[in-house]
Amino acid sequence: MSEDGDNPRMLFVEGTPVDCVKFSLSYLLEQDRPDLVVSGINHGFNLGSDAVYSGTVGAALEGLMYSIPSLALSLEKYSVKRMEEVVPFYY
Repeated sequence: MSEDGDNPRMLFVEGTPVDCVKFSLSYLLEQDRPDLVVSGINHGFNLGSDAVYSGTVGAALEGLMYSIPSLALSLEKYSVKRMEEVVPFYY
């Protein structure tokens, strides 16, 4: 959470993607569930059988287990320039 109050609803949890979603929904947001879970951005596609092993997809599935609409996002190739285009507020 930012100290200056710019975004008091932003939380950070460190762990695997599924662990972060599970902990957040079970403890941090138990009384105030989000409207949407967004997982990613993953480096590389999550296509076909790769989705079974993807932590990004797993985190979105965990959100669905709590009946929360969820998205798993992936990029074909990672680059700083591409990330700046996709997530301009991150940098």
